[in-house]
Amino acid sequence: KTLASAGKGARLDLSWGATLYHRDDLPLSRNLSDLSDVFTPFRNKVEKRCDVRPLLPSPEMGSLPMGEAATLPLVRELV
Repeated sequence: KTLASAGKGARLDLSWGATLYHRDDLPLSRNLSDLSDVFTPFRNKVEKRCDVRPLLPSPEMGSLPMGEAATLPLVRELV
């Protein structure tokens, strides 16, 4: 049972990260049925057909949404 189905209103946000290549850029079928059992053929295929995506720009100081964290008290207000 998920939190959302239990009426808790939770939302799951999936994000892709911590890999060199984005999954959408890999030269493989979506269900990965043509994924090699051995790393070297996979690496050779990927190195020939894929480019690493450019980095996203760094956010400016104060530009990220704070959500509920914006209403939390500062440490100096608590002591």
